[in-house]
Amino acid sequence: MEDKARRILLRLHEAGGCGAQDEYAQGWDEAITEAIRIVEEETGTRIEEVLD
Repeated sequence: MEDKARRILLRLHEAGGCGAQDEYAQGWDEAITEAIRIVEEETGTRIEEVLD
């Protein structure tokens, strides 16, 4: 499960961070951040571990 959680977190990270120039982009970034937070809470795997 840990490998799967790491892959999910990495894919979410890659989908986010679009620069948040407009309202839509800011909403997108916030949604991706919340999705990452949910995966972290449910799996115990932290995004920092994935990005190291």
